[in-house]
Amino acid sequence: MNKKVVHKFAVSEKEIGQRIDLFVAGQLCKSRSQIQRVFKDRQIIVNKKSEKANYLLKIGDTVKILANPAKAESNITIPVIYEDDYIVIIDKPAGVSAHPAPGEKELTISEYFSDKLSCRKNGLKLRIVHRLDKGTSGLMILTKKKRAEEFLREQFRKHRVKKTYYALVTGRLVPKEGIIELPLKRDLIKRERINVGESGKRAKTQYKVKNYYSDYSYLELQPETGRTHQLRVHLSAIGYPIVGDLRYGKKSDLTSRIFLHAARIEFFHPETGQKISFISKLPNELKKTINTIN
Repeated sequence: MNKKVVHKFAVSEKEIGQRIDLFVAGQLCKSRSQIQRVFKDRQIIVNKKSEKANYLLKIGDTVKILANPAKAESNITIPVIYEDDYIVIIDKPAGVSAHPAPGEKELTISEYFSDKLSCRKNGLKLRIVHRLDKGTSGLMILTKKKRAEEFLREQFRKHRVKKTYYALVTGRLVPKEGIIELPLKRDLIKRERINVGESGKRAKTQYKVKNYYSDYSYLELQPETGRTHQLRVHLSAIGYPIVGDLRYGKKSDLTSRIFLHAARIEFFHPETGQKISFISKLPNELKKTINTIN
């Protein structure tokens, strides 16, 4: 498949002898580990020749970074609903991953925003503070400065970030309000799967039924902890899997994606210290699902 040049850099005197993987990571505002796949896919060209990650730069070298045209020219749009000198709040569509991973062919959050900020020009680096599953839509916090990232990560650790999700589950969940508190651990064999287990980490989810539709319940969820797949596993474990969740539930004719949306997030601003909150409306495809069963 033909590839096109999406970045081109000239090596200066101060960069002579530097490993090319460190050079590329710095130019693209990414970590060294994040750009390893770029070398594996032979997307780094130095003076018309593909080079490995341990290549040492020489004066006069021209470094070109290639990309699959289909990925570079993706028509994905990721709305920014708020931005200042410290944070960026995005409204992630379903089907978009946070970071590149083996086999990931679509544009990711980190790739989409790689050109939005230039660490080479202004010392800024966009950092993803927390993730949403690929199939989940809604609000995510990104930061522009390291100290903002550290401040927000500490808020997450202390459970001071309040997140609200909307989900449609199979079955009429009773009682209408409650708490699910089940420890979670990663499956020893299927590492991509999370299970309930006594030896797992504490995980707590508050839920409230907003409405019943036939044999479905429309829920408001507030995770007190932020374990991987927490909401999905908790609801499946009590017998009410999220509609469209192929890993912890089953395929649904109602929707082609999981019905899980990060609708609201509240936290303290890393610079002002003031409490701020943001809201994301339910995506149209999920509204249509509700209309189908209403």
